Amino acid sequence: MRRGFGLEVAAIALVVSSCTVGPSEIPSPPATVSLSASPGPTAAVSSTPAPTASASSASGLPIVRTTALGQVTGNWLFYGVRIPRPEPDRIEVQIAAVPVGGGAATIVVAFDAHITTRTNSGTFDISDNAPYLRRRFSPDGRRMVLSIDGQLVVVDLVSGQAKPLGVRGYYPSWSRDGSQIAFVLEKPVADTGATAFPIGVVPAAGGSPRELRASRLPYSSSTVMVAVLVCVFPCISYDDASIEWSPDGSRIFSVNHYPPGDCADVCPDHATMEVATGRIGTRIGWVSLAPSYAHWRAGSPELAIATRSVSVSDLTSGSNSMIVGIDEGTGNVRTLVDVAEQVQLRDPRWNPAVADELLYVAERADFFETHVVNIRTGKDTRLPISAYEATWIWDGSAIAYLAKSPGLSFGSALHVWKRDGSGETELRRATGGQAFFSIASVNY
Repeated sequence: MRRGFGLEVAAIALVVSSCTVGPSEIPSPPATVSLSASPGPTAAVSSTPAPTASASSASGLPIVRTTALGQVTGNWLFYGVRIPRPEPDRIEVQIAAVPVGGGAATIVVAFDAHITTRTNSGTFDISDNAPYLRRRFSPDGRRMVLSIDGQLVVVDLVSGQAKPLGVRGYYPSWSRDGSQIAFVLEKPVADTGATAFPIGVVPAAGGSPRELRASRLPYSSSTVMVAVLVCVFPCISYDDASIEWSPDGSRIFSVNHYPPGDCADVCPDHATMEVATGRIGTRIGWVSLAPSYAHWRAGSPELAIATRSVSVSDLTSGSNSMIVGIDEGTGNVRTLVDVAEQVQLRDPRWNPAVADELLYVAERADFFETHVVNIRTGKDTRLPISAYEATWIWDGSAIAYLAKSPGLSFGSALHVWKRDGSGETELRRATGGQAFFSIASVNY
């Protein structure tokens, strides 16, 4: 169903008076742990955030502070926090956890990160300083993978132990079958002075990484000729976002990208890819710039994808912004959301308990609307909340979200809104220059 995107500021205002503030807003501090690499020495880390930034220890391993979460049960929310540091090019990144029902929050991981800056060539350097949390967890939710100072690190949330994988990379994403971790790597392009950012995979237990290479060029015949003549480095790559895995761990969805230079005129497409063979499947053009542009499930349609162009590759056309649903096995493509204006649709997330419901956020300038669409009936319901990022809790009875305040680049509070509209709870609020950047719901 095509609809207009109206501001309607009053309708989206947060119902602050109905919120209940949770316990202390100060999460438990990280405890002292050791960061070990195998092979390699052990590096001791501090128990509290250092007063000045330190990119790595004397051994060359990244510094990370962790707190053991223990054998918790129930539904927990994980949220990311950015905290300014005295150095203008550094921030502290924290990952905190709190029960959905409220309680003390625990900072499970904390580390310093580099802020993305513009290089002399006018491009931006790569820095994974606001990780999209949903894709970082192992299937059981008891481990997560992070890029810390460009090194992939697996954190055991139960014990608090952090272990580097011995691989440099960014934007890691844990496969849904638990076997592999996909990530973005930096790779110089021979004789050009440019840098490509292909995707690699590494066994989750550690081992040698492998670069993913497309088995054929995913372009029309008229474009392939240009690509073959100029772009002799076909690869799958990133678009400021991590990779979306299929539920069985056999396929990924990400951007097909060629190195900068003469290939700039070749429009990058997003596509699915078989990890084992490199075979390119469904192509989608001009996917939303948000890091949370897609969600893959074991249902029909499988893959919900937010788009931002006048068309969706060769599949369908006629809209500025859409969310489409795709079944790769049958080749079926459906339009789930169709917005008459050019807005940024982001964060599509399937309801884990109701197969026909899809949650998403619509962004226009600094204004954020939160919606749930029933894909069977076409009914699109605008919720009375303004979310920077939103997710379902495990049973689908409530939506946890990062509240968006006007003028701020990230979220400013962590809320839980009951799906039936009966109430809302504020669990945490950012203070002292903090910003909340991502949210994930994990059930134990």
